[in-house]
Amino acid sequence: MCGDAKRMAKDVDATLRKIVQEQGGKSVDQANEYVEKLKSDKRYKRDVINFEREFEYECCIVTIGI
Repeated sequence: MCGDAKRMAKDVDATLRKIVQEQGGKSVDQANEYVEKLKSDKRYKRDVINFEREFEYECCIVTIGI
């Protein structure tokens, strides 16, 4: 997922946590722990690329699986 880093990053993170909570049958705390584990396991990567001075482009790569 890619887009404007200033607006998109927090929305993608919040949406991922909500999906994990709803589809995984987890509480808010459990969903937050799961996403943090994805980050520590390097399965959720957020990378900001600055193409121009006024525009930063962020890509979020999420690998979820068994």
